[in-house]
Formats: sequence, C-alpha cells, structure tokens
Amino acid sequence: MKYALIVLALFFFNGLVIADEPLNIPYFEERATIDASLDEEVWQNAVRVPLDIVYLPSENTPSPLTTTVLMYESGDTLYVAFIADDPNPENIRARYRVRDNSKGDDNVGIRIDPHGDGRLHYRFFVNPLGVQSDIVRNEITRKDNREWDAIWQSAGKITDKGFQVEVALPLNIMNFSDSDGIKHWRMSFDRIWPREQKLWISNTPRDRSNSCQSCQLSDVYGFEHAKQADNLFIIPSLVLGKNETRDVYAGNDWSGEDNIEPSLDVQWGITPEVTLQATLNPDFSQVEADDAQLSINNNFALFFPEKRPFFLANQEYFNSLMNLVYTRNFKAPDYGLKLTGHKEGHTFGVFVADDVSSTLLIPGNLGSSIGEIAEPSTNLVGRYRYDMANGMSLGYVTTQRKSDHYKNAVHSIDFKYEWDRYNELNAQWSTSDTEYPADFYRSFCGDDLCATDEDYSEAALRTKTEDSLTGDSWKVFYNHNRRDWFVRLIAMSADPDFRADLGFEPEIDRTKYIGGAGYHWYSDDSWWHKITLESDIDITHTEAGEVLEQESEAKLKFFGQYDSDLTIGFEDRQRRGLRQDPSSLTVDGNATLFDESDYYFFGGVSPTENIRFKGIYKTSDKIDYANNRLGQQTTLMPGFELMLGRGFRFDAKHNITKLKADGSKVFTAKLTDIRLSYQFDIYQTLKLIAIHSDITRNQANYFNPVEARSRDLGLQLLYSYNLNPLTKFYVGYSEASFSDDTFMNMISTDRSVFMKISYAYQP
Repeated sequence: MKYALIVLALFFFNGLVIADEPLNIPYFEERATIDASLDEEVWQNAVRVPLDIVYLPSENTPSPLTTTVLMYESGDTLYVAFIADDPNPENIRARYRVRDNSKGDDNVGIRIDPHGDGRLHYRFFVNPLGVQSDIVRNEITRKDNREWDAIWQSAGKITDKGFQVEVALPLNIMNFSDSDGIKHWRMSFDRIWPREQKLWISNTPRDRSNSCQSCQLSDVYGFEHAKQADNLFIIPSLVLGKNETRDVYAGNDWSGEDNIEPSLDVQWGITPEVTLQATLNPDFSQVEADDAQLSINNNFALFFPEKRPFFLANQEYFNSLMNLVYTRNFKAPDYGLKLTGHKEGHTFGVFVADDVSSTLLIPGNLGSSIGEIAEPSTNLVGRYRYDMANGMSLGYVTTQRKSDHYKNAVHSIDFKYEWDRYNELNAQWSTSDTEYPADFYRSFCGDDLCATDEDYSEAALRTKTEDSLTGDSWKVFYNHNRRDWFVRLIAMSADPDFRADLGFEPEIDRTKYIGGAGYHWYSDDSWWHKITLESDIDITHTEAGEVLEQESEAKLKFFGQYDSDLTIGFEDRQRRGLRQDPSSLTVDGNATLFDESDYYFFGGVSPTENIRFKGIYKTSDKIDYANNRLGQQTTLMPGFELMLGRGFRFDAKHNITKLKADGSKVFTAKLTDIRLSYQFDIYQTLKLIAIHSDITRNQANYFNPVEARSRDLGLQLLYSYNLNPLTKFYVGYSEASFSDDTFMNMISTDRSVFMKISYAYQP
C-alpha cells in the first residue's frame, strides 16, 4: 500500500507521467549546457519521467529509490537529464574509466529505437562522473555491438543527495526515418544501483517471457522538427613509428625501419537513414593487445573479437545467423568503403576493401587451420534485410574475395519469424564457390611438402584440388521462451566443399543436431535471485553418416548478491581423435571415438566495490591430440580485479592447464595476462600490459619429437588521450621475447615505438 501511494503521488506531482502512457517529448530551441548542473530554465519545462520499477533482480516491483528523468529535444539533439537520489551518497560507485568500461559503477541510461519496430535499439549509459558507454542491440541476431562508438556529450556530478547526469544526443548519430510531422519512436530509461544487491530500475516493466528487449520499450512521440545537422566528419590521421626485429637463430643484429603513414577517414550521414564511411591508407593495426588465449591441445582456430574502428562501425548491419563476416580476416587494406542504411523496414550494408594478401580459415570436421595466399585481393561484403510488420524478416548476404589465382564467393538467404512473444524461428542457407592456387595445399604439408602420405593434414586435403569447390551450408534455430522455462532446438550442416573465407565458420563436412531445455527459479528475498537448471544433447556426423561426436551436458547456474554468479556443470561425450592415416578424410576405421567427460565450475563475486574475484576450474578425460590418445586434463583459471580511488585498476588472469596420459605428465601450460592502468580523468589513460606464456613438455611421453620448454613474453606500455571516438592520441612501446631449448634465457626479437594522432573535423 505504501508503494502504491508513492507511485500515485509521483504521477500527480510536477508533470510526471507513468510508464504505460505514451511520452510526448517537447520541443524547445534552447540548448542546454552539458555540465550536470541543470540550472537552465529549459529543464523546468521538460517532460519528467519517474523510474519507479525494479525489473532485476525482482520482477517489476516498486523502486526503493527516487530517480527522475527530464527530457526535451531541439530539432537536431535530444537532451536528457537524470536526478538520481541516494539514501547514502557516500556509497555511490563512480570511477574514471575507459569508455564502455563502467561496469560495476552506478549508471543511468537511455534506450532508443528510432524506428519503433522493435528490431534494433541504441543504448547510452553514463556513470556519475560522466563516463560514457554506448551499445547497439540487434534483435534479429540477439547480439550487442559493444564496440560501436558515437560522438555525444555527457557530464555527471555527485551531490549531497545522490548524483546528476546531463546528456546531449545528436540525432544524427542514429539512423531514423526523416518523415514530416510528429514521429513515433520507442524509448526506456534505466538506473543501475550496484550495492549488496544490484538493482536495475526503469520506467517500463519487463516481461521475462519475452526475449526481445527492443520490443519492450515505451512509445514516444515528438521530433516534429527533427533534422540532421551537418553530419560530415573528415578525420586525418598520422602514424609515426619505428619497428625493429632480429633473427636470433641466424645471429643477426637488430634491423628495422621508420614508419610515417598519413591516412584519411570520412564519415558522412548522407541522409538520416544512410551513412557512408571511407578510409584511405588506414592504419589497421590494433592499438591494444588482444586478451590472451592459450592455444594448446586444441584442433580448431581461436576466435578473436574485432577492435579496429572502421570495421566496428555499424557492424550489426552485417550480422546473420551464420558468422559469414569476420573482419579479422583483413590484414592490411589500402582503402575501405562502407555504406549502411535503414529505411521503412529495409536494412542494408555494403563494404569493399582491398588487402595485401588473403588470410583465410581452412575448415574441417576434426580441425581447422589458418592459411594465407600472398596475393593482393579485392573484397566485397553485402547485406540486405527486410523486416515485415508481422514479425517476419527476410535477408540476403554475399561475400566476394578475389585475387589473381584465388576466389571465394558466398551467397546466403536468411529468414526469421516471431509469431508471438514466446516463439522465434531462424533459418539460413548459404552456398559457396571457391578456387585455390594450384600449390596452396603445400603450405599445410610436412617438411617434405606432401611427398608421402604422412606429410598430409586435413587442411592440405581440403585445399588440394584443381577444380573449383562448390558447397552448401544451412542452419535452423528455434527458441521457445517462457518466464520459468525454455526450449531450444538447433540443426546445422555444411558440405565438405563449403567455404566462407571472409567469415568464421570453422566446421564443414558435418551435420549437427542439438536439443536443450531449462528451468528458472526466482527469489526476491534471498541471497540468490535466480537459479537456472539447463541441459542439452547433441549428435554430429559427417556427410557420409560417420559419427564425429555425441554429447550430453547439464549445468546449474546461480545468480545472487554481491554481483555473484556460479555455474556448475557436467559433460559426457564421445569424440573423434586424429586420423591414423592423414592422407584420407574418412573417419570410420581411421579415427578412434574416445570417451571424454568434463566436470567444471566457474563464476565471479565482488565482495566489495573495489575487488572482484573470478575463476574457472575444470577436470576432464580429454583427448591428447598431439599423441592421439585419451588423457586427463586439469585447468585452473583464477582472475582478480582491484580498483583503488577514482582511477587505479589492476586486472590479472592466470591459466594453468596440465595434461597427463599413460600415468605420467604430457605438458604443463601456463598463461598470465596482467593489465595495470591509471585513468587520470575521463580522457587520459596510462596502461601497462604483460602477457607471459610458459609451456613445459615431457619429451619422454610424446610419440614425436617436441621442445621441452617454450616461453613467450609480450610487453606494452600505452598512453592514450581520447577526446571522443574520432579524436585520439596514442603513444606506446611494445616488445616481444621468447625462449626455447636453444635459447634458455628470454631473448627479445621484436620491439617498436609508435605514436598515432587523429582529429575529427566537422566542416
């Protein structure tokens, strides 16, 4: 009764509106100064919205906190302010962070679907110090593009009653319909309150039976005068650097070259719905090192997320059920051109780029490999999707890659249908046509270049052909989601000759069926707020019907106080080992079906606002791929995060994996990733990264000769000043060292120093 009276009072006080009523956003010409003060008169006339619903961890209960959103628009900019009261302002969590990295802090945010069709929405979140995070949510693929960055203004400050945040969002950073008159958009507002129990508070309730986030935003009307401001950015860049290398086995001294590379980027909002991006002589190298991954006793290629701005921009326009577009395949283009847009249900994207060579994934059914064709190539990616009002979407994807002696072309159609809030069906079919250079297969052979059967590998057999390869692949995904339970069914298949060389589809010559289900329990007054029990079974076989893998899995997930999560699981499977005759692609009678099992748990907890622990433990009966036998593998991966003051952060992850077989050690692999950073303010960061791997092998327990020990060390020191996502300055130093059976002590082989500066000019 108390909460009902509070909500009723808020409704009648000072023009506040309730969540289920459409919002009418007022228009004022006045432009607020973004300083979090909220002292301009225009804010007194703005529409006010209370955030009074806690939708996580409880289910749409009244909020114990008072949060008010103020909002108006000026024709080309949406202005939003948050007044977030707190009963204990001294406990507000706010730190200077790198953009998109304020998880764990107090945050307020806006979700905007400018098309009002529930297919996509933008998220803009700000912590109490003004640190920004922005994301694009694609409901067709149910994926978030967390690397998307836009230029917008924000400011925040902590007060004696809580904190205030002020935001200015230029409308031209979002695609929207440029129709005349009042427009229909959809929005919601959020506050994240991280204490012993993290609360997610909004103006709109959430339906746990509905997996579509964009469909649950509130209707808003306004933007009658909305128009695009000048949306042309010209971004010149300059990279200065020096790189030195040496061949220590040949006894060579350091040799290197100076690098001076100017480049030019252009971003142009041609219309409110269509955006053009172009780049000339770009620096497509990554500024910061990837998160470390341990690649040992694994037959398939590792996946690394994209970090380069040109490829990240509007990345969600190219997503589909299959991963047909994986831009880490691009090595060093001289130019790139990208056009994207969305209008009246039609979404399209196309980009072209050259490359100095073609890096490609050679897929298989027992393993995959990375290859490179050392010829300049031209590359094209196209994507189109039509979203209908009845919940149906139809799409098309094409990727084209071509050089003098190589080509790969993929054509794909996809389909999605949501006939109610509980059911969705996704399907995609692709076909490919590929030609390899005549001797390309030799790069995957042994030292004798496939002179004997023993020199072959699966990648060599998959690429040894004088004819073009044509093949098909398909995938079907069905999801039934209810508040308390769900069912998922997946089927997929890829012909032996299917290739998606601009994507990341590492498995071919296999058909796989998966069936899974789960049940949720919820609690509003316990140390835990959600428990999920789920399980699935799957079977995989070759095109010829040979069993590759059969697996059953069950896991129990806990989510609770102190931002804690814990997963306990078990897997039991039969899986093929290596081919005994590597010159044949047959499986039955040529590859043993081993019995594997995994017991694991992983999770994390933040006992205080400054510390987070996380970790993984796994013990397995697992194939020893180097020797094609069953072994016993144990993996321990502890992690630790420490945050002190407003700007200091220490992240450490360690992976130790041990494998035993036939009663003795096979290998011990250790990988350590340490990142130490200090954030001076919301613009400046100093970071030190150290990544060290150490692998020791028991040579007596290998069937073939191996090194007894190999170590690698990568160091990077980086200073960055990011005024916005387009105006940046970096200066850094990196060095790589190694040791092996020849060089027992660490010896440096690569070192470089670089500076990069870019400036966004808006004519």
